[in-house]
Amino acid sequence: MSSDIKDPLDSAADDSAQPMRHTVDDVVRRGRRGQRVRRIGAVAGSALAVAGVATAITVWPGQSDHPPVAGLGLPESTVTQDVTTGEIIQPAKSALSDAQVIARCQSFDNQYRQSALKAGGGSEAIDSWKVALTQGTGSWFQAILVSPDRQRYAYCLDNTGATGPKDDYQRQSVTADKPYVVWADGNGSRGVVPRGVAKIEFRTADGITSPAVIKDGFFLWHSDRTTAGRPTEPIWAIFSDAQGREIARFDANPFQNDQVGVPGGTTFERRPIFAKR
Repeated sequence: MSSDIKDPLDSAADDSAQPMRHTVDDVVRRGRRGQRVRRIGAVAGSALAVAGVATAITVWPGQSDHPPVAGLGLPESTVTQDVTTGEIIQPAKSALSDAQVIARCQSFDNQYRQSALKAGGGSEAIDSWKVALTQGTGSWFQAILVSPDRQRYAYCLDNTGATGPKDDYQRQSVTADKPYVVWADGNGSRGVVPRGVAKIEFRTADGITSPAVIKDGFFLWHSDRTTAGRPTEPIWAIFSDAQGREIARFDANPFQNDQVGVPGGTTFERRPIFAKR
């Protein structure tokens, strides 16, 4: 990952004096300490066409044999699965230019800067920020934007359609999250890549695995499969090094009852599980 954000991450890694607590509302807003701006309006993600190795799977509400994860909504779009590996294929890089991405995120950012909760995200406009990575299909895209000093980043999902995924925006410090601690929502997951990590894969409760897109020290993972399976089952985020060796994994499903705020839940600090060497 980029050395520009390595030191801030290292300094944030020691959490012994600051145990993590989450309510359901905390996590739905991407938990963390970020102020999240959401609005209704969306577009169905179109499938990628990969001849010979991919097949489109239309996921309809209520199709699963098991109840969806509470609070994550129902999948309504078409996803693409590699018939050889079984992996869900991630959307390609958005066709929009960086300037177009920033322009479409500015209305969200204006709302953010009027909010009271800043979460280390700063108060300047994003005009001079850089686009670290994007994903997009059809009329929607999601992107990670980074401040010039690389101390803050924003997640932006914008669309011009009438169905999912929903628009979303959040902005925060690169050290607002603890390394290896990521949360999944109805659109997938995103965040800062821990030092030494070369690959992040997500395994949903239906047994489907798909890799996140990693670039410039950040990752994006789009999925409407986070609702599949039983609510009590994990959504594993699996972190590996450049040699393919697992470093750690984290249960990114925030709605299991080991979390405060979930019916039957208790105050619990969910920690990453580190691989034995």
